[in-house]
Amino acid sequence: MTSDDLRITYVPQMPSDGLVPDLTIVENAMMHTIVLGRHGMRRAISTKAKRDLCDALDRLGLHFLVDKLDMPPTALSGGEQQLLNLIGAMYAQPHLILCDEPTSKLDEQNRIRICSLLVTAAQETHCSVICASHDHEIVQRVADRVVSLENGRVTSEVALRIPLSPRFVGDVRICGLRSNLPAYLQDVDSNWWRPGEGQLFDEAYFRGDDSAEGYLVSRPLLRNARTLREVEGILRVLGLSGKERIADIPCGWGRHSIELAKRGFAVKGIDLSEAYIEKARNAARQADLAMRMEVLCGDMRKLPLSNASCDVVLNLWTSFGFFSREDDKLVLKEFARILKPGGRVLVHSDLNPERVKLGIFDEPPVRNIVGGGALEVREYYCEEERAVFGFWKVDTLASQHTFRLNIYTIRDWSALARDAGFKVESTCGSLDNSASLLTMRSQEFVIVLRKDNL
Repeated sequence: MTSDDLRITYVPQMPSDGLVPDLTIVENAMMHTIVLGRHGMRRAISTKAKRDLCDALDRLGLHFLVDKLDMPPTALSGGEQQLLNLIGAMYAQPHLILCDEPTSKLDEQNRIRICSLLVTAAQETHCSVICASHDHEIVQRVADRVVSLENGRVTSEVALRIPLSPRFVGDVRICGLRSNLPAYLQDVDSNWWRPGEGQLFDEAYFRGDDSAEGYLVSRPLLRNARTLREVEGILRVLGLSGKERIADIPCGWGRHSIELAKRGFAVKGIDLSEAYIEKARNAARQADLAMRMEVLCGDMRKLPLSNASCDVVLNLWTSFGFFSREDDKLVLKEFARILKPGGRVLVHSDLNPERVKLGIFDEPPVRNIVGGGALEVREYYCEEERAVFGFWKVDTLASQHTFRLNIYTIRDWSALARDAGFKVESTCGSLDNSASLLTMRSQEFVIVLRKDNL
């Protein structure tokens, strides 16, 4: 290829610098195509071309731009303008896209959208993307190769991954009303969480939970490695001595309970699934932990434990928010009942409410199950219900399972805690570091509640 044949497009740092205010949004989207001489203006915005652009926007999750195509770019926010710049750069089918700090002026929602589009540009249009950036997290998420510069000189060059290898940098899936959700999510059964043969909390969850990618896009770990990381993080955040009596609620098949019992803690695991309880009991017997670990079948809203019988309650891996909001309050009140005065609850989730409120989901939607098969998970945030709606599907099983989770912000948690007799003791954004601040960019949510002293 000669230099005359090379098609290059450009995305500026300031979103408005790449747009012509006197043209419509659709005309701006086609501008790179026109400048590169692939089509004249009339042909570029033909009915077919406009329809193709609408289809592309829908496919890329940017359907909110479709209704604005005949408006000027000033009708868009700064983040939406930058999305338009990148769409235009991609639509021209270039060999190379040059980006000058494309995320530096954006909010978190549009920052994730731009990152996703950069990966799409490289993987689907088979062009190269050169991006100047000071955003180290974005670099780690999207780049195949990183060249570091200082005072105009190359100081290092590092290959992060095989070029064009699969990656997921996050996605934005949000809707205002429940009626705007995909049809298969609009009628989620309020008792979706009930265990039983063929239900989500049966083989579907047990198998799907054991994926090669895990849950954190920045930290792919197999299940056993995740368990060790999580237990060590719990001990770090709570500063436990080893003498505390711990209730793991819900405990599932006991992966955290067993590891804690191995470390000398007296543990009671509670779960509603009899199948999971049996798995946990068998694992405890095999590990010779029966003296330190007891597993009981029970509902979080009415626990089979005595008053003031525990020092710590653990509610791990997005296990709060299954019920109605009134019943969620009952769960916290039950936690308070079984705790001694001054006892603590640690709630952990891989859904940071501040990100979820913007519709940002960081986990890969398709994950490879250890031993074969694939898990597909897709979630949407519904503003009307302040809840996540999603589905969970293991390809080796026949059924697809839908679910609904209430989402609670820090302000919500403060009110919930107060009503149940707790105070918020601390929050953090990662089990890897108890001092890590919970921010918009945190991919985990950890909150510790302390029961009031009587």
